[in-house]
Amino acid sequence: MRCFLLFPTLLLSALLFAQAPPTKKELKAKAYTTKGKPYKAIALSDDHLMGSTAEPAFYLIRAEANNMIGEYDKAELDARRSMAAFPGSTDALFQLAIAEQGSARSDSALIHLQQVLRMSPSAEVHYRLALTHQQLRDHA
Repeated sequence: MRCFLLFPTLLLSALLFAQAPPTKKELKAKAYTTKGKPYKAIALSDDHLMGSTAEPAFYLIRAEANNMIGEYDKAELDARRSMAAFPGSTDALFQLAIAEQGSARSDSALIHLQQVLRMSPSAEVHYRLALTHQQLRDHA
């Protein structure tokens, strides 16, 4: 009996939280961040987040771009919005950790980076984690 209840629950949650493939506009905004053009990425993201048809995928792109220019409060807000729209997003959690690190909240950044490391290990996460450990040692 439990199997009959478990399968529909898993199927429903997979359908609810599945992300559609990125649109051309999302790819374009992401390309701006990759090319080191955060202001263009922010402008394009702003256009798609205004109005009644806001596309939540642009919160993550804008969070990354704001982190690139040192706007950590804005980046944190957008990362949290992205996490609300896409629960379990390691990319959003990583951007949140970068914003916290930039805002000198190393204790929170450490916790979030450790979570990201468990979910999706990468060289960038290890690097950020080492920086955060160094910041904590310097302030101790």
